[in-house]
Amino acid sequence: MKRSALNALFCLPLLLGLTGCLDWDDEEEDTSPQSLTATAYRAELTCGFRGQHIRLLACFSSSLISTELELRNGPAYGLYKAFEIDRLGQETSQGFTINLKRNFELQVQNASETLILGVRILDVRTGQVLYEKQVGQFGAIIVSN
Repeated sequence: MKRSALNALFCLPLLLGLTGCLDWDDEEEDTSPQSLTATAYRAELTCGFRGQHIRLLACFSSSLISTELELRNGPAYGLYKAFEIDRLGQETSQGFTINLKRNFELQVQNASETLILGVRILDVRTGQVLYEKQVGQFGAIIVSN
């Protein structure tokens, strides 16, 4: 099946009618075991303001509410509370990085009243930004391929 057909199947509508899907070319999909387990993309999550990342945890836990991060990464699936997210990747002053397999779905929702939650998906081979979105409080980002 061509990726464009898969993309149409896996692009889900977001809360409030938004969508987050990656654009694929019409190459045939490589389904070899190596390609399914190899890191193909990198998610960079940020939480802050004025372009500065503070700490990802701050966007998933506020004084009254907390939200989760949901991730399907290849065949693995997990729903992570704010205090569990750090085990998914590495946080630096630039953001929180999660390595993604060829097939993934990432869902996040911002709990912070004042901070902006952002997601960028990059191609590991080229460094090209394939998807980027930011949201305020209660905004959700869902991106899949």
